[in-house]
Amino acid sequence: NVFFTRSVTLPPGRYTLETIAFDRATGKGSVRRQELVVAPVNAGVSLSSITVIKRVDSLAPERIAAGRSADDPLQYHGSKITPLMSEPVVDESEGAGLLLYFVVYPAGGDAGAERSKLTLEFFRGGERVGQVAPELPKSEKEGHIPYFVTIPADSFKPGRHEVKATVKQGQSVAEERAFFVVANSSAAPSVSASPSSTNSEKPPLTVAARVEETPLSETRTSGGNVSQPAATGAGSLASLMRKALSAPAVEALEAARLVNESRRNGTRMHKGVLDYTYTLRKTRRTLNEQGKATGGEVQDFEAYPVRGQHVLIQLRENGNALSSFSVAAERKRVGKELEREERERTKDRSSEFSTSDDADFHIQAGIEGYSTKTTRITVDLSEFLRSCLFYATRRERHADRETIALSFVPRGGLDLPRNKSYVAKLVGTIWIDAADKVVTRLEGWPAAEFTAINDRSSAPRKEAAIIYQQVRLTTGVWLPSMIRMNTAGDGRLFNGLNWDVVFEMSDYKRFNTDVDKIEIDSSKDQR
Repeated sequence: NVFFTRSVTLPPGRYTLETIAFDRATGKGSVRRQELVVAPVNAGVSLSSITVIKRVDSLAPERIAAGRSADDPLQYHGSKITPLMSEPVVDESEGAGLLLYFVVYPAGGDAGAERSKLTLEFFRGGERVGQVAPELPKSEKEGHIPYFVTIPADSFKPGRHEVKATVKQGQSVAEERAFFVVANSSAAPSVSASPSSTNSEKPPLTVAARVEETPLSETRTSGGNVSQPAATGAGSLASLMRKALSAPAVEALEAARLVNESRRNGTRMHKGVLDYTYTLRKTRRTLNEQGKATGGEVQDFEAYPVRGQHVLIQLRENGNALSSFSVAAERKRVGKELEREERERTKDRSSEFSTSDDADFHIQAGIEGYSTKTTRITVDLSEFLRSCLFYATRRERHADRETIALSFVPRGGLDLPRNKSYVAKLVGTIWIDAADKVVTRLEGWPAAEFTAINDRSSAPRKEAAIIYQQVRLTTGVWLPSMIRMNTAGDGRLFNGLNWDVVFEMSDYKRFNTDVDKIEIDSSKDQR
């Protein structure tokens, strides 16, 4: 899909908006015309159009740094809301749901004479089938109130439905309507304004509002009921994606904001990795179809930064030290490269880890081998953070620190390079340090293995296919301590490579150079 966004300011009135899309390569095009009404500004409460959310994306760090427009209602706390432009059709039998979004503009904000009151009514064939009256949260600093509603499709009979939002503030009233279609449902509708209602055949309608600025423990809302994701049954990626998409809007927005913050913090820390040298142990095991090792090797290196990358000096092979002459020669070579600040890279001496000038960046691990042809796999934490949906937010202790754990599934329609195509096949969990807001660990499994686990537990039954683990230095910086790719006997996951490869990084030290020698600070930063 191509998303085009353009903001315009129009005086009150009725307009016709014509949109033309044309593909020059195929000569095909389409035209759409729709009516647009700009209501006059009044002194009382007002309400935006009701928007069906197509997707919620974390904004890139540079977009956030540039600041958001106070007039842009489709940006929320570091996330971008993309509306669905056509009338939504949801399938109850697939467990789908709708995420609605609108903005309330109180007269005088929270300082107004009376608080605004919201009522949501649902109609089918002109007949009202349910009503809820959730309490609105406090307004944002700009004075408006963004509001999110999760509608589970299995609460409604099949057919075309209407949702009507009414906001009252004193004698002032504002109304908006939206429509949606439920297909393939045989269940009777059940909509309740009471959070504790248990007399209906279906669960009560779920209404979710934005999370207040309070410490996260469990999902919180200032609206009505919030449905929590249930344990997944059948082992299919599609079912997990539906589960993530049907998570409460409040949870999706809060998760997106948290992941976005961790991306910014991680990028800032990882761009300083060239301040350090470290030791690296690389273990590679070749596996058979049963996941048993049939061979392998262990290599130990020293890593030194050379303008934009780390260059490796090999010290040992399978536990046997290389000759002192060979190691000394390598150190001399690295010293010359450091002095000249050259960016030369040789195939078997350059680090598997790379840095980048990208605004969104974490240290990557590259794995190169041969199956039917030369294959390269890049383990990239940033790609998971960009390409996945996050849900089921919960608190967990991890490595003796308080963390926020989130389950993840890949977004639909991903177009990934071959070396990162595995991301679209994995689901799993990330842990974000509650204090530092940095991803401390990621575990990813093929969907069939992950669905056997309650995704509110961090205890896997099988070894993960991907692990990205970080360690906190005494300086407060988080850097990788272990990166692992494990096919467990199924080479299809990683383009034919049937390996178990582990990178273990340790002994991070601040780094200095002189013309004729390499000096390492004696103080150790790691804990």
